[in-house]
Amino acid sequence: MRNAERGTRNSRESSSRGEDLALLLRVPTSAFRVLLLLLLASRAEAQVDPSGTWRTLHTPHFRIHFRPAYRDAALLEAREAERSYGLLATELHPPRGVVDITLADDIDAANGLTTVAPTNRITIFAAPPAGDHGLLFFDNWLRLVTTHELAHVFHLDRSRGLWNGLQRVFGRAPGLFPNEYQPSWVTEGLATYYESKFTNAGRVRGSLHTQLLGADRAVGASRSPWNATLFTRWADGLVPYAYGSRFLHYLAGAVGDSVVPRFAEATSAQLIPFRVGRQVARVAPGHTLDREWPRGTAPDLAGTSAAPPAARVLDSLLRTECRACRRMDDEWRTCGTTGRGRACCACSTRQRDARWPPTA
Repeated sequence: MRNAERGTRNSRESSSRGEDLALLLRVPTSAFRVLLLLLLASRAEAQVDPSGTWRTLHTPHFRIHFRPAYRDAALLEAREAERSYGLLATELHPPRGVVDITLADDIDAANGLTTVAPTNRITIFAAPPAGDHGLLFFDNWLRLVTTHELAHVFHLDRSRGLWNGLQRVFGRAPGLFPNEYQPSWVTEGLATYYESKFTNAGRVRGSLHTQLLGADRAVGASRSPWNATLFTRWADGLVPYAYGSRFLHYLAGAVGDSVVPRFAEATSAQLIPFRVGRQVARVAPGHTLDREWPRGTAPDLAGTSAAPPAARVLDSLLRTECRACRRMDDEWRTCGTTGRGRACCACSTRQRDARWPPTA
């Protein structure tokens, strides 16, 4: 009898809890709270398993956290981190405090994560990018990802003016780092620009970004500074990396290398942090974001992935379908042409079109 009563009581309690949950989700304010918690929750696959034994290597600017089995990789990471720190410090203001780097191998994916609140922390997944076409152009994976993520730390940690005063009062609270408000093409573009400048490879010179920009340009759908952001349309998350890094590379070539660090300094103090165009005009007099953007995001930008002379000669001899060809009599007429779609003499006149297809 007691067991039956206990079971009835438990069933009633569980039913009551279910009704409460349903009522909770029907209340708009509570639903918004649940949605907010879901948005703030990190993805499970991005979490590093803290169980087991961990070790820490100390360097002048870093604490490298690793499992004992990855000691050799951690020693290499310590050297690469200090190397990247020294190079980035020649252009950007050094971050505050020691940077924590966690070397993990929880997932079979090549990636890195950076946060600056409440402290500067980097997580690096050590698996090399065997299947990621956008990351295949590198000399050393740890060097590339470390330079990229550390550039984020240098960029996002920098806070001046009112923002620095707010941090002195409220601490390193989320939302008080002005460069975090920049468009994704600025934050990811700057890190990709420096990964390419301070390594022997990098995605600015990689072929995938050139193809991405070329595909957008070919269909007349090149991005503007206002929609070259994450997950808007193809190519989704690759867009800000390709457009941002290529534009900053162009701006540095047109104005001088110092324009990128001056731009990062300017945005770290502006009261309305998302106003990128104003700071471009300030650090590059005579240049505006709207005017320079189409030039800076051109697929064939000089100094990126231009083909060597021998490759250009070979390309000029390739035979492809001519751009002047049109569909006639429900068939595609193809003709000989040189590369890059230059019209051939066989289809340069309407008289030739009138003789197609040939009669028997």
